Amino acid sequence: MWLTSCPTPPVVNDACGYPITPVAGNLPDPADCEGDMVYSWTYTDCAGNEHTWTHTVTVDMADFTMPDNTSETVACVADIVVPTPPVVNDACGYPITPVAGNLPDPADCEGDMVYSWTYTDCAGNEHT
Repeated sequence: MWLTSCPTPPVVNDACGYPITPVAGNLPDPADCEGDMVYSWTYTDCAGNEHTWTHTVTVDMADFTMPDNTSETVACVADIVVPTPPVVNDACGYPITPVAGNLPDPADCEGDMVYSWTYTDCAGNEHT
């Protein structure tokens, strides 16, 4: 998903200086969001000496950025239009589906009515 190509294993020579062709292990499952992806290659020389070289890629998603909060003033409660929550993407550019908070109680005459949505990415970063 995030890694476009496999890492290149190092060149390894046997005790006589001849290159050993590595054999790739199974490709790791792509990390759903965060975690380790371990790539491995096994080197075996003509005498049967065998060693495995691994390369670990740790996916650690950064926190996402929220847009600034907004506000507006209306003359009457009947003039309120429930706002549309903004589009927010996680740090990798994938959209996050917001979860609406409780609807505010209608103001009796004047006062604030606060609408909120909570955004949580796959790494557990959360902002309202």
